[in-house]
Amino acid sequence: MALFGAGIGPVALAWGLQHTSGASASLMLTLEAVFTAVLARLWYHETLDRRVALAMALLIFLSRCDVCWTLHFLASSSLATWVAPP
Repeated sequence: MALFGAGIGPVALAWGLQHTSGASASLMLTLEAVFTAVLARLWYHETLDRRVALAMALLIFLSRCDVCWTLHFLASSSLATWVAPP
């Protein structure tokens, strides 16, 4: 397990960040904490108190708001034709 967390994980993260868009990378890095907490609960039976659950809910909600705002901004601006020409 330590080999994956200390060796393979950072290399895979750096490779993935180089091969994805900035918005996708930001979303994945933001939700990494949520996935880590869920896996810790499932695999190691860690306790999730109200504070952790609230933090996870806020991360998910704000990530969704960011994605919706970005899509709205792209759809309503001239930048949309630059990013995805017709």
